Amino acid sequence: MDRLFQNLNRSIAAEKAFKEFKDEIQKPNSENPYDIAEVDRRFRAFIFEWKLFMEHWRNYIYNLDSAKHGMQYVKDYIKLYKDTKSEVYQEADFMVAHVIRNYISHANDAVDSSHIGGENKFWIHKASLLRFLDDSIAKERNSRTKSNLQSQKLFIVQCDEKIDLKTVTEKTMKCLERIQEPLMNYQIDRDIINSCKVLLDAKEKTDEMGIDADVWEIWKLASDKSWMGRKVDIVTLQAHMEHYDIVFQYGRIRLNWVGYTAIASYLVHLWKKFQEGMTK
Repeated sequence: MDRLFQNLNRSIAAEKAFKEFKDEIQKPNSENPYDIAEVDRRFRAFIFEWKLFMEHWRNYIYNLDSAKHGMQYVKDYIKLYKDTKSEVYQEADFMVAHVIRNYISHANDAVDSSHIGGENKFWIHKASLLRFLDDSIAKERNSRTKSNLQSQKLFIVQCDEKIDLKTVTEKTMKCLERIQEPLMNYQIDRDIINSCKVLLDAKEKTDEMGIDADVWEIWKLASDKSWMGRKVDIVTLQAHMEHYDIVFQYGRIRLNWVGYTAIASYLVHLWKKFQEGMTK
């Protein structure tokens, strides 16, 4: 489950940035430019975390050890990543967010205008994105990149004159989920699901027993092969048996119980959803 934790970290970061942005847009009660600038900053934080989510998956998949996982496993995983990315690049929601991300990465503000009162609204204007794309297209010398920019422009042309940033973040999070599901499912096998179920059963039993603990520990002999390549605490225990002093060395790691059970529940949900899709 550790490798699955690693891959979920980026989506968790995007979810946190998403929540922080939604919380921030509720705060301003006037057109105070400092408040507007804070909303802008929160949006930029979200859209870059979303971009890092995509880059993290790419780096993870392309850097898998073929000797460890098998050449075909890695080859098929790379193909799945390419196919998944190709699919989302055909979706308007993804491309609009992609263009906005490129726009603000060139030191442009995300918030062009706003309305404070009732439900606060913050917009980026279509005209700003079109000017940015036109300028980029005019300067670009690489024919392939120029063609990509021109195709991106077609998506922006179809947008409203004022693009609601809250709507952008909500739709972008849905894109993230659609990308993550197939990439996560590729890693999930029966052994992992069985481990998740054991973990959830243990959680249920501890709840029934009234045990309240957020942190658990795993102990194994220090020589256990599962510790290879992992940072663990080494604990030395001594015992005396029939005139002999016996020394045991154990490796120990601490688990965030809440985090592990949350991930386990998510993985079981994905597995069931995948299985239901296979039977239809």
